[in-house]
Amino acid sequence: MLELFLNGGIDFIRAIRLLILPGWPHNLNMDLDLWVFFALNSMHI
Repeated sequence: MLELFLNGGIDFIRAIRLLILPGWPHNLNMDLDLWVFFALNSMHI
């Protein structure tokens, strides 16, 4: 999956963050910017 992300143009750090997801949908203590990052990128998974 990492190779697919990298070949698709996603940078390494973003790809790793997408592959190791926390339980973001119901985490009310998560920083809003980080929550939005996971919400917008969840379509790649």
